[in-house]
Amino acid sequence: MINTFNRIAYRKHLTLTFFPDFFNFGVMGVIALTKLHTIYSLQRMLFRKMVLDLCRSPGESLILIALCLWLQEIGYPNVILKLLVLHDTMLDKALDETVLYLRYLASQFTIGPPQITTISASEDFGFDICLQMLFQYKYTTISAIKRYLRTVCSYVFTDLLYHASPDASYFIPYQIISIPGFPHPIFGSLNIRLWPMDHIFYTQGLWPWCPMNQVDADDRSLFITFSKGFPVSDQEIRELFTKIFGDCVDIVDLANTKPNQQPLFARLVLRTVEMVDHILQGKVTAKFQINGKHVWARKYRRGWGRRKQ
Repeated sequence: MINTFNRIAYRKHLTLTFFPDFFNFGVMGVIALTKLHTIYSLQRMLFRKMVLDLCRSPGESLILIALCLWLQEIGYPNVILKLLVLHDTMLDKALDETVLYLRYLASQFTIGPPQITTISASEDFGFDICLQMLFQYKYTTISAIKRYLRTVCSYVFTDLLYHASPDASYFIPYQIISIPGFPHPIFGSLNIRLWPMDHIFYTQGLWPWCPMNQVDADDRSLFITFSKGFPVSDQEIRELFTKIFGDCVDIVDLANTKPNQQPLFARLVLRTVEMVDHILQGKVTAKFQINGKHVWARKYRRGWGRRKQ
């Protein structure tokens, strides 16, 4: 199970280690790209090995690196280093297994955990990477991968992505480069620029251990549906989930309807993405009752609820 307290403490430890002024509000720190390359040197070594030595897809490799960073954040120590020391054949096998898991994770129609229970190469790590646990926290994992893609992966691999591109010609600073596979159906778009080596970044807003309330509202949302003839108010929805799960509700957005017409769905925005997984418990749909009326909750997807009632 993901330990939220330990994860927050880990983020704060990293931040205070490299940026001691980060928690002094009003202080804006700076860092050079060369320093970022030093901090993430192991990640860069692994990415180089994946893309240049093993000839793996750059876009897929970025997602795999983001997953590794997330695994380290939730308590799997030194995943990057332990992958680096594997023989190329074993590394390729471990990456293939992880890609299968990611494809399963991304499926909109999965109803249970994957058949692969652990990544086989993790037996040499001194711990097992439990894929069932990651599946139980499916939406937290997806959101974390997106967070790392938009932060670390968008800054520290740009030179390697440029050299791996078959169309690489002249290096044009700050040019946006396209990554095959993006926009991704699950992890979204990814805007990556060619940063010159002397570029200086402002530290606030750059780092992946930012507060979790910066997670996109869509990632924190459930789609709530009701039965026709049994109207449910936004206050009833808020009271139901607050009573069962505590102070977890951010916004209840009841569907707009014509006068005297009953709304049949609502969008429920929660305070954290972890609460989405806690409510669904690895299932596609969770069922509740509000004052004797049935209510169904499932993960919200952009575009749902736009159809006419």
